[in-house]
Amino acid sequence: MSAAVCACLHGALVDVPVPQTMSPTAAITGSGPAGTTLVFDEIDAGVGADLGDVLAAKLLALSARHQILCITHMPQIAAKAPVHIGVVKEIEKARTRVTLRRLQGDDRTREIARMLGGDQGSDRRLALARELLASEPRRASTSTRVRP
Repeated sequence: MSAAVCACLHGALVDVPVPQTMSPTAAITGSGPAGTTLVFDEIDAGVGADLGDVLAAKLLALSARHQILCITHMPQIAAKAPVHIGVVKEIEKARTRVTLRRLQGDDRTREIARMLGGDQGSDRRLALARELLASEPRRASTSTRVRP
């Protein structure tokens, strides 16, 4: 995968009706109405790896009340999600094409390893990816359906 990873921490991807949008402050504190979809685009920008686990834990806590859609390049965040969607962006003859694919099993492990550093997954990165994926239980999704 050559682009960001989209991790949906709770439920399936859905359209977000305007009345369900909320202020950034309400989103960060989780004080908005339960069931609201929160979208975080590149929430890890400027965040060091040492805070990745903390940020992932905060997102997971928010997912108890809200559906979280998070675009991230941070493997700690992607590994915590029960649903992991790889996003590939390709530009061909001045046209941009984006492909989404749900990652599971070995594909997900290889993607987490790639996120840890490089396209070719070394044995060390693959072992660390497996460790990240097994480190903590991920909140079960209420739905396995992902809209194309």
